[in-house]
Amino acid sequence: MELLEVMNTDEERLGKSYDRIFDVKNIELAGVNMETGMRGYLLAGRKDFLGPYEDGKKKFSDLANNLIAEVGAD
Repeated sequence: MELLEVMNTDEERLGKSYDRIFDVKNIELAGVNMETGMRGYLLAGRKDFLGPYEDGKKKFSDLANNLIAEVGAD
């Protein structure tokens, strides 16, 4: 393999690594939103405070499943 091919392959792998780190950060953010919604609900007892929880739960699940599919594809 030529040096240029190796560099291109490494650059592609690095890009994928950064994409996955970004995905994990978004999963973490969805988890924080879930926590925020649940805490608001528990403190205030108002179901309308569960909005961030419900949104975060859907995003968390979708993002985690997408990441699992991406990682499983490699």
